[in-house]
Amino acid sequence: PFLASTEYYYVCGDDAAGYSSERSFTTSPPNGEPFNVLVYGDMGIYNSDATRGELANRVGTFDFIWHVGDISYADDAWRKDPVKFGYEETYNTFMTWMENVTSTYVYMVLPGNHESECYSLVCLLNSDLKEQLHNFTAYNTRFHMPSSESEGVDSMWYSFNYGMAHFVSIDTETDYPGSPNDTFDGLPDGGFGHQLTSLARDLAAA
Repeated sequence: PFLASTEYYYVCGDDAAGYSSERSFTTSPPNGEPFNVLVYGDMGIYNSDATRGELANRVGTFDFIWHVGDISYADDAWRKDPVKFGYEETYNTFMTWMENVTSTYVYMVLPGNHESECYSLVCLLNSDLKEQLHNFTAYNTRFHMPSSESEGVDSMWYSFNYGMAHFVSIDTETDYPGSPNDTFDGLPDGGFGHQLTSLARDLAAA
């Protein structure tokens, strides 16, 4: 197990593709010690230069980040080029754009509606792409939250402890009575499980 308030060093990669430079992160403080959480949502790469600049200015003043949905706005890639399928390219750009922060700080995420939608005509008219991208596929492939440790589901809902605080992630898009279950692409989202049952169990245990 990780030790509290300890800096750990790591590299990513393999012999075939090569390795990243050395990075490090610091684990959560011991129980009872104060900590700061930076929380934001609706970021994306198309209209968040000011937010990204403010985030860079605040490095060192927070312990971890909670990005509460609508992450890269990859579904808006068509606005930049309507005839190009830029979904994955936009996600890659966002991940690279944030690397100096996400490689150093714990970066927790939640799903928003922009993690499941694809408005590109190329996507809407291509049944294979539509099938591959619907239902939060890209989001759940790129992020791995502690769902198995907290009896959650993928990166849709989960919980975790940081210091003496218990954080619970819920999915505002699917799997509860009256949820949006976006079907813009003609494919129903959701079907991940019984979110309210999971939430009740988690809160009772906490």
